[in-house]
Amino acid sequence: SSIGQPAMTASPTAWLTLLSALQDRDDYDDRLTRLEDLVAKHPLGILTDPVHDLTRWAKGLRAAGSGDRVGALRHLARFRMPVLARMAAPERIEAAVRAGDQAAARAWTEELARFADATRRPWALATVAYGRALTAGHGIAEALFQESLGHHDRAGRPLDTARTQLAYGEWLRRNRRRVDARQHLRDAVETFQDLRAANLAARANQ
Repeated sequence: SSIGQPAMTASPTAWLTLLSALQDRDDYDDRLTRLEDLVAKHPLGILTDPVHDLTRWAKGLRAAGSGDRVGALRHLARFRMPVLARMAAPERIEAAVRAGDQAAARAWTEELARFADATRRPWALATVAYGRALTAGHGIAEALFQESLGHHDRAGRPLDTARTQLAYGEWLRRNRRRVDARQHLRDAVETFQDLRAANLAARANQ
């Protein structure tokens, strides 16, 4: 029987839409349309919230990649599932900072800090230090970026590591430390190119 099968394809379709958004691929709009049709036509049951959050994540990445900072935050602020909110924390925190909402960035960082303190997961500790670096005063930002990269060495999440290298490199560049910035930005570009994350690679290359 084929009953229920279309709903089962919603989750993988949502992940593929997210990947398309990250890589700024031409098939993004088609994938999103297919996903939204599936969601409209088939009850998803327990998959409803995960699929909606993945859709928000994809739309947020797409908006961020096209320079729509307010749109990116609008999508990324509406997560329902704590596990997916934690997975998307680097994008959510950065979107809030870039849209000028420091309060949301700090709240999401400290929310993740409770999880990080309880579990000691390297990726969570890295993201907390990253979030604090993005919202910190000038005096402590650099130490926090370095702390984040130290945790990333054990986290095995190259995309999040490259995001931190990008943010640190941009911070160094803003502080007229172009030579120091260059290595972090070069490493970030290499990872983004490997992952085909074209918009992030272009940003790091600026």
